[in-house]
Amino acid sequence: MTLPAPNLDDLRFQSDLVDEARKRIINYCPEWTEYNLSDPGITLIELFAWMTELMVYRLNRVPEKNYIKFLEMLGMQAMPASSARTELTFWLSAALPLAPENQQTVIIPQGFEVRSQMTDEEVLFTTDKQLEIVPPLLAQVRKEGEFNKNYLPRLGLETFFPFDQKNPQIGDTFYLGFDPKQNIAGHILRFDFESEPTEAVGIRREDPPWVWECLIADGSWQELKPSTAEGEKDTTGGLNNPSGQLVLYLPLSATQTGLYGLNAIWLRCRIEQRNPLQGMYSESPRVNGISVFSLGGKVTAMHSVSVEEEQLGISSGEAGQTFNLQHSPLLALQQGESLEVEEYRSGQDVFVPWENVDDFSRSTQFDRHYRLDMASGTVHFGPSVR
Repeated sequence: MTLPAPNLDDLRFQSDLVDEARKRIINYCPEWTEYNLSDPGITLIELFAWMTELMVYRLNRVPEKNYIKFLEMLGMQAMPASSARTELTFWLSAALPLAPENQQTVIIPQGFEVRSQMTDEEVLFTTDKQLEIVPPLLAQVRKEGEFNKNYLPRLGLETFFPFDQKNPQIGDTFYLGFDPKQNIAGHILRFDFESEPTEAVGIRREDPPWVWECLIADGSWQELKPSTAEGEKDTTGGLNNPSGQLVLYLPLSATQTGLYGLNAIWLRCRIEQRNPLQGMYSESPRVNGISVFSLGGKVTAMHSVSVEEEQLGISSGEAGQTFNLQHSPLLALQQGESLEVEEYRSGQDVFVPWENVDDFSRSTQFDRHYRLDMASGTVHFGPSVR
């Protein structure tokens, strides 16, 4: 439960300070009999009341410096600087695979910088990790009730009925499983369907009664809405058009998961009527072919600038030295980031990584230890380090 913040500034200048001081004159100074505003004593009372009111007002605001000091007295330290985070989406100029059996990939390296042009002020985001956009490997085409049968090898040779053939019902589901060797988490996938044309199947082709979902890391199904962007709109007609495509943006949380004993990155499509105008399937679509392509992918990024191999300076040999980095505030060190100090070993100068500690007093060995002040960008070496 949140405790209400007390109001420390509850003293009013006239009623609580000046008038109360005047009432006490007769007790503390009975010879004082002039209470008019022209009296020098009354002027001093009003002056002190004004100063008191200012002090109480400032106390009620409790500046940030006070909060920091109070927390330090409790043994707490401010968290290191954080940065705005987002997800960056990269589109390819050509879909993958470029040709059948072509396994070429596209890599966006870690630390890749992207600048926005939304405002006059330049906003820069840097990718947190490497993004590898890969051609998807569709390995499973299965349906609820017949999950023991993989229809993918038979596509083109026999017709695949994704829902109940003669009497589709709400909840009928078919699954698409992708080989986890190719990590497609965060990918933009385009599905090309070849189906037998059907008429009067009872649905509104522009808005079929179905839901697409992806199995994510926590074991739940996350809904994926087919893209409505230009060139990416659903043209399958609910799998009733002879050919058509739809585009799905997979979440970064998509991962290989076991489903009925089979490991794959799983997507599913199930019948769900959310609007009576969508209609309902009177018979199942008939699918003859499914092809999947990668159009791009997304990766997490943060509002920051990466600086590599910055030279801090040269030590004078004195203990407890400090050095300032060129930029501040700093973000928490990522994996692979470290401070290195040149040392003379085995007849040659080599750079040795040192350990970052929060508090020198808690360390039993000061050698090769330093403390990094994230807010000011200052490197502090231990009092016994030279």
